[in-house]
Parts: sequence; C-alpha cells; structure tokens
Amino acid sequence: STCCLHMSATSEDELQDLKVKLSEYLAKRKEMGEEKPSGKREDGNAVGVFDYAELMKFGYSDVVDSIMDNGGRFAMYDLMGMAPPPLKPTQTEKVNVVFDKEGTTDSGRYKGLRMSQAIDDDTLGEALVEAQRKSQAGESLRSKIEEEDYKMPFADRPKNPNPQLPDWTPERLDEYAARQGKVKDWVRDQQEKRARGELMKDPYEAWNIEGSLQAYSMFSALFVAFAFGKATPELLSMLDMEDGIIALLQAPAFALGLASVGSAIVASVVLAPQKKRGSFVWALKGFFGGPIALVQLRGLDVLVTEREKEENSREG
Repeated sequence: STCCLHMSATSEDELQDLKVKLSEYLAKRKEMGEEKPSGKREDGNAVGVFDYAELMKFGYSDVVDSIMDNGGRFAMYDLMGMAPPPLKPTQTEKVNVVFDKEGTTDSGRYKGLRMSQAIDDDTLGEALVEAQRKSQAGESLRSKIEEEDYKMPFADRPKNPNPQLPDWTPERLDEYAARQGKVKDWVRDQQEKRARGELMKDPYEAWNIEGSLQAYSMFSALFVAFAFGKATPELLSMLDMEDGIIALLQAPAFALGLASVGSAIVASVVLAPQKKRGSFVWALKGFFGGPIALVQLRGLDVLVTEREKEENSREG
C-alpha cells in the first residue's frame, strides 16, 4: 500500500508540473499573437494547441513524452479545462467494383492476339511489327488485365502505427524547421532588446492622429480656414450676414493656432522626456491635437524596458 501511495503522489506531482508547463506554453502563444492555431492537419482535422507539432514549434518538445504517458494530447484539454478541437467525421467512400466477365472491356484477358492463332499473313506481320516496336521501346508485350489496374481504397495513405504521433514527412520536417527558426528569431530578438535596454512598445507611440485628437484637429482647421479664408466675405454676403463677424472669429482662431504651437512645444520639450516617450511624435500630436494631446500625455505611464518590466512583475 505504501508503494501505491508513493506512485499516486508521484503521478499527481507529474500532472501538476505538466499543467504548469502547459500554462506557460499557452501564455507564450498568447504573447506571440497565436492563441488559436490555424490550418488543418493532413487528415482534414483542425490543428489543436496541444498537437505535438505545435508544442515543438514553440520550444516545448520536452513535454511530449509526459503527455503521452498521461493519456495523450486529447487528455490535456480535460487537464487544462479546455474544449478539444472538433474532429472531422470519418466518411467511408463506397466503391463499386465491377469485373467484366464477358470480354467487352477487358482486352488483356479476352482479346489478346497470340502469334500461333494468327491465320492471315498480313495480320501476323502487323503483330510482329508491333511486338518489335514494343520491345525496342521497352514496353510490355502483354496487355494488362483489369485487376492489375485496380487500387485498394486508402492503399496510398502513409502507414502510421500510432495516430497520436506526428507523421514526419519531408514536407512536415521542412515546415517544422521553418517554425523553429521563427521561434528562435523571436527569442533572439527579445534577448537583444533586453540587452540593449530597449523600451517596450506602446500603441500611443504610433504616428496616429485619431479619436479626440482627430476631432480637435479637424475642428481647428475648419475654424481657422473660415476665419482667415479669402472666400469667407463672399460667403457671408451670399448669406446676407455682416462682415463684422469675421473680426470676431479671427481672435479665437488665432488663439487656436497659438494653442497648437504651444502644445507641440510643451509636449516635445517637457512632458515627453519625463514619460520617456518620443519627442517628435508627441510634437506632431501636440500640434494637431492641441491641449487634448497634453491631457492624454499626462495620463500615460512612464515607458520601461523589458528588464524593468520583469523586475517589477517579480517584485509584485
């Protein structure tokens, strides 16, 4: 009984270790943006996250043996509380084989010409010439019978004694090597970023003027164009409005222009360096977004490097 208890405890520990490694594997997939695999297997079924080729692709080939010892890849979905990928229903194609026993289509069995049966000299000569031509061309002198051309259903499929194991063909090996190369390049790139102390990527560092910044820039541009445009007096005269309105609009339009220039200077010189963000990017955003860009920049966190992020997560 003590031996059984020890084996049970060992199995539980192994399952817990396996669960931890699979959780790390799923987190890595999510981080790389490949949370759900795409494509289909050679048997037509959808590729699952716990397929052995997928595990090897992301550098977790060491857990394959442990998965096999604990019920196979489908048992891992129950272990991780996930739904397994749907399986394609097997369809057996019905093959109707009809053998011609009367000789209407099977010339190899019933209509082959034998030299000893040829009575006419011309027919015999033609048969000899055809036999000589086939001999020189390396062709068989006899015709094939119908059974020789018949292929058993599914006989051309590669033999795989264990469907749980990957079917390693040259194409699959090339695909696996390419995937491994991408994973290694990604890991090498992350290590180089940590070594250089490169700042993490942030969507706010992109050169995009959108949302409230876009609305402000469009309003400011239209307002300034209307206040200082040469066609504005003609438009007001067509609408029977006084020209004095232009003078009233030019003051706030001039203030909007000053606000854009001032926001660009404050964002690039003062706020962006404090947040460790790109001065040129935020100068453009400050010019087009005005004070709204300053409010947005104040609310952002200070950018950190990959190493600092790992240290903060460990401390947390």
